[in-house]
Amino acid sequence: MSRHHLNYFFPYSGDVAHFETSLTRAFFALLKLCPVVHAHLIDMVRERNPALPAFIDLQPQSFALALEASGLDAAEGDAILVHLTGASQADPTKITTTDARRRYDAVLTYDCGWSILFESKIGAADSKDATVNIPHNLHGRVAEISWNVLIEDIWRLVESGLLQGAEEKLAGQFFEYVETKFESLCPYSTLARCGGSDARIGARCTQILRGIGSIDVDKLDFGQLAIARFGFLVYEEGFVALRLYPADTIDQARRFYTLRHVEGTLRLRDMDRWSVDPNLHLAFASKNLVWTQAGMTLEGYLHLWLERMPQHGQTAAADEGKSGFRTAFDSLVNEQLASESDRPSFAQHFIGTERRKMNICPGVRAEYRWRLTEAERLDSQGRFSAEVRARLIEALAAWEQTLPIDL
Repeated sequence: MSRHHLNYFFPYSGDVAHFETSLTRAFFALLKLCPVVHAHLIDMVRERNPALPAFIDLQPQSFALALEASGLDAAEGDAILVHLTGASQADPTKITTTDARRRYDAVLTYDCGWSILFESKIGAADSKDATVNIPHNLHGRVAEISWNVLIEDIWRLVESGLLQGAEEKLAGQFFEYVETKFESLCPYSTLARCGGSDARIGARCTQILRGIGSIDVDKLDFGQLAIARFGFLVYEEGFVALRLYPADTIDQARRFYTLRHVEGTLRLRDMDRWSVDPNLHLAFASKNLVWTQAGMTLEGYLHLWLERMPQHGQTAAADEGKSGFRTAFDSLVNEQLASESDRPSFAQHFIGTERRKMNICPGVRAEYRWRLTEAERLDSQGRFSAEVRARLIEALAAWEQTLPIDL
């Protein structure tokens, strides 16, 4: 049985394919049951093409809805075509005219004689499937509405209190359906709308990073030559945290450990709400395997590696007993760069394996945190993305690194 079996928009049991028409069906089910949504849709169409009469003039108390209606002759009565697009902004070059009688995803017909034809294209904006054909006699009677904008407006109806009770719950189930089956539309577009869900907050954090720069799965990627290559925005235990890991590899560490970067790191540590700590770890090839518990102060750690880094390189196993690994780890413990509690993990990954090389990476972890309630407030005000970007610039400046120009 589906975990969504009590959601109005999902089948009670089993799983079925969900296509563009499924989203259209779900939205018009919401429209039929929520007059405020119906009225707002008409207002959205009129904002884009005032040829459509006002909601009250359409005599909305009596209307007919047909889904996947074919063979409609738009010359019979007045009509307007609404193109629902997945792109954030409509592309007029994707609209062509035709004489062919075609099938529409939905048609609303009113007693006053007006019809609204709906064509949904939520695929990639540059794909062949994004093109919509309209009858010649409707030229000039087209309204473009983005699904993202439509969903955002439904959220505003909820947040303004215009949808309450059963209507509000139905809108919530619609958002859940869109999230599950049409993830690219990102219906939970602010942290507050995520409702405390870890998964939704994580998705919103990724969405924020995507608006700032180039994304590698769920993190910012500043490029291979960066001292801090990746930027993370994560949610943990009531906080949203921005994290960066400079000197995460030996190559990055060689570029990081200069006096200017060490001094910049200490200045960052002293800035309000930033925490900066040692992040020494043991790696093989490009995979970090063991993170140690360093007892040394940040100042001592940075100045130690500033002095040592020019001669630092890979550690070899040396012999069958891997005495090179053992000696190196003992030195880390003696210098308070690791603790005895780290030894079992070290042995698991390097002594009890076939690995013959070990990278000791003297990295640093920098973190800036917002309480979730603060991040929600900033995001609802449209300010959180800019705040994250500002804190990124602040941290990267400590290592003379900037956001790439194309971000």
